[in-house]
Amino acid sequence: MRLWPTRLAALVGVALVLAPAAAATADTADPTDTAPTDAELLLVLDASSSMAEPDADGAPRIDAARTALHAMIEELAPEQAVGLRVFGGAVHEDRPDAQTCVDSELVVPVGTGNADALSQAVEAYAPLGDTPIAYALQQAAGDLSETGERTIVLVSDGVETCDPDPCEVARELRAGGLDLVVHTVGLGADDRTRSQLQCIAAAGGGEYFGASDAETLTTALGRLATRAFRPFVYSGTPVVGTPAPEGAPELAVGEYTDTIAETEGEPKHYTVLRSEPGSRLLVGVTMKNPSPSGVSAVDVRLRTTDDRLCGSATMPVTSIGGQSSFGSAGVATPVDGPAACTDDDGLVLSLGAGAGSQQILGEAVQIVVEEIPPVVDADSLPGPAASPEWSGLTAGTPAGDVVGGVSPSAATPVEAGTTVAFDLVPGEIAFFSVPVDYGQGLEALVDFAGADGPLAEEMRPTSNALDVAIIAPHRAQVHDALADAGGARPRAVLGSTEPAQAAAVMREVRWANDGENDPVLAGDHVIMVSLTSTRERLVPLPLTLTTNVVGEVSGVPEHAAPEQVEEAPEATDSQASSAPAEQPSAADGPSDDEPAASWLVWLLAAAGVLVAGVGVVLLRRGRSVG
Repeated sequence: MRLWPTRLAALVGVALVLAPAAAATADTADPTDTAPTDAELLLVLDASSSMAEPDADGAPRIDAARTALHAMIEELAPEQAVGLRVFGGAVHEDRPDAQTCVDSELVVPVGTGNADALSQAVEAYAPLGDTPIAYALQQAAGDLSETGERTIVLVSDGVETCDPDPCEVARELRAGGLDLVVHTVGLGADDRTRSQLQCIAAAGGGEYFGASDAETLTTALGRLATRAFRPFVYSGTPVVGTPAPEGAPELAVGEYTDTIAETEGEPKHYTVLRSEPGSRLLVGVTMKNPSPSGVSAVDVRLRTTDDRLCGSATMPVTSIGGQSSFGSAGVATPVDGPAACTDDDGLVLSLGAGAGSQQILGEAVQIVVEEIPPVVDADSLPGPAASPEWSGLTAGTPAGDVVGGVSPSAATPVEAGTTVAFDLVPGEIAFFSVPVDYGQGLEALVDFAGADGPLAEEMRPTSNALDVAIIAPHRAQVHDALADAGGARPRAVLGSTEPAQAAAVMREVRWANDGENDPVLAGDHVIMVSLTSTRERLVPLPLTLTTNVVGEVSGVPEHAAPEQVEEAPEATDSQASSAPAEQPSAADGPSDDEPAASWLVWLLAAAGVLVAGVGVVLLRRGRSVG
């Protein structure tokens, strides 16, 4: 059996490079071990006079900042590129605006192996002047390289005291071509300060965190530093969808990135290519909502060129409790549908923001295209899978601590049948991957053991929502939300300190499933776990994840071998990256019938017939798992 054609190799490769934990059996997982080498983090710190005022513990805010910064610096890996810029630290606030409004200095340039320089700068950093946030952000953009993942973490306890508007500056930086995210942290922030810092974070594609003392600031900076070197990954070839189907970019099997159209009600269009009549096309969409609030959705439609619907889905990208969240959806051409849906060389994909989704206009989105080749044994394959039955899965003793991946493309691999420990703070989403083959289903149980002591005090005035979902290789969410999972549901509300569980279970992977709500494609399935809260808090919540793959490998479709080898079309500008080599499925061992070998046998056999004029060569039709 072979995967034909597939992007599984690319997904696994990205996961191995970026995932913060290589396996569930590791004792600990260091999120810095696999940091992208081109990622950069710049800390932009407030040194205005108000930083001398007391925090929630009664100590000067500047002391809390120093404590938190030293703790963060100690956790940095030598290869991580970090810099420090200070604003309001050189000119006294009584000086003219012409001086105070340009008071910002890069005290430690962005670089690696500079922990000592950062620590010395933190000690020398003292409160003095005004709060020229906008100017500091403008200068910060020039401190970073022009390519790669770039993160600015702005820490302030007050509002802008100069012009221009820092929200507009953050928005301009985000739109200026840099792959840049701006996160903000409010230290003892009042309502006005919080509102402005939230605005800056939203405009900069980042998130806002509130901190009241050294402990919560330490947690915030640690989390943001981790995210800077494990960014949400939109992997794929950049393309630009068109306002109309005519002239739309062509998408073959692979991963692509684009942005949602800038105008509501005006979707972008793409042409999804089919390599052989009778194959089944699957298209998935993924995005992370950068807005700190609001509810939004993306409409996904797959049609023929004469506008007959072949598949549709609505992808919610919902923010709950003032935190950002993640959306994923997939569509598949039907097994028994209009001939055009199953045979046309190209179908039209349209993506557009749903009504009231202004916050995602112009934001990044990932598109995944998969193709299952024509099936020759459809009559012998099982029909659509029935609702799943929960196996009675319970949480066990954790095999180790892991750090969840930050996107489906960088999900942390875990071993089925084991329990792993991890933690989340509100607003975080973690991704884990488990291979699932035909005839098999997946169960996921997320367990909160309860709280006491300081954690209990933090939780009592808070309502937390714990969500779990299962995402297929083509990004459709395929867990059965109505299935009985031993009394647990995909969402658990943690309104108290009592133990709680959230669970997700999916039907068996079968070729005859619909593909929009049920799995049709064998390969790595991703478990998403998110935590949101009604209150800003940064205390990590300890959780465990237990997984189980149920069923034996069965119902693997047999696919028709192509009738002839066609020369691959030249890559267009939008498809400049080369496709990865095909890899065996997780259920297969080494296979002798690789593509080149099988065609060589075919050609030699044909030559033998022509030369000898006798004999019949039987060619075993290749199998593949889509």
